[in-house]
Amino acid sequence: MMNTYRKEGVPEPVAKVCTNQLVSALEFIHSRGLVYRDVKPENVLLFGRDCQRIKLTDFGLTRPKGTMLKLVSGVIPYTAPELSNTQNGEAVPIDFTLDAWAFGVLLFCLITGYFPWEKTLSSDPFFEDFIIWQETGRHEQLAWHWKKLTSEAKDMLKQLMALNPCNRSPVNKALWYMDYPWRVDKSK
Repeated sequence: MMNTYRKEGVPEPVAKVCTNQLVSALEFIHSRGLVYRDVKPENVLLFGRDCQRIKLTDFGLTRPKGTMLKLVSGVIPYTAPELSNTQNGEAVPIDFTLDAWAFGVLLFCLITGYFPWEKTLSSDPFFEDFIIWQETGRHEQLAWHWKKLTSEAKDMLKQLMALNPCNRSPVNKALWYMDYPWRVDKSK
């Protein structure tokens, strides 16, 4: 049956249950010195109508922290900007901040039902607006789907997806925001 409802993301309580479990899974992987490197909806299995349990799948890209990485395939919404901006086969050492970035993008998708941008390149107008917001704090230019988010949810995502990986918060920072509403419209 075709879904006649507009995209809204998953209900907020479900998004928070998923967030809690994803943080736990990623922290476990990180505690082993590994970077998962493939946080995206296709790799998250949901069990039960209300996501009582989730599992991460596809560990094919998982590597030890510090492994040098070159961007081999195209830039996708989950690609951290430090990888998007590599040139001429330049490699960067990977760390947990790559997972924090992708986790932030995944949370955005869970909450809104949309990707925040298509590519993490300044040529993508949605990503360019995000860069301006990160650098200036001016959110007036953010795309319409950001306007569904409360200031607390925006703050959470801004920290998980800081442009400078040195300023990016760890995935467990999302747990600090669990008691705050994430959607402006309060529809859960």
